[in-house]
Amino acid sequence: MRRTHEALISIDAEGNPTTHNPHLIREFFKHHPNSEIYAKFTKRDKSYSNNALRYYWAEVIMKMQQGLKSLGYEFDAETTHDFIKQFFPIMYDEIPVQDKTFRVYKSIKDLSNEEFWEYIESCKRFAAENFSLIINDPTNKKQWKQQ
Repeated sequence: MRRTHEALISIDAEGNPTTHNPHLIREFFKHHPNSEIYAKFTKRDKSYSNNALRYYWAEVIMKMQQGLKSLGYEFDAETTHDFIKQFFPIMYDEIPVQDKTFRVYKSIKDLSNEEFWEYIESCKRFAAENFSLIINDPTNKKQWKQQ
């Protein structure tokens, strides 16, 4: 079962929040009665386009899935995305709590444009070094970046 869940929340001019999938939030709370939930709110930096995200899921994650499959892992795209984060320090924060350190994994939506493309480059190197796979560049990198 996934331990983290994400929701995109829009804030209107008066500061009122609305979520695009309120049923998912209600479902999450329904499955965790009498629990304490840690919530982190981050303003989304739309510094890269939806096309860049499509490239990430269609090319980067697909190739990572192929590489992991060659090692015997049968992951879907979402699980592949969650699994590979552990190999890239840009994708997590380490939080010290007393005598332990906990990793809190980031969403790619939390990354700036520069961090997003740095993460993509790290994935490309990782796939080449560990799976002997080439992750193709976007046909025209400018088309993927938001103008």
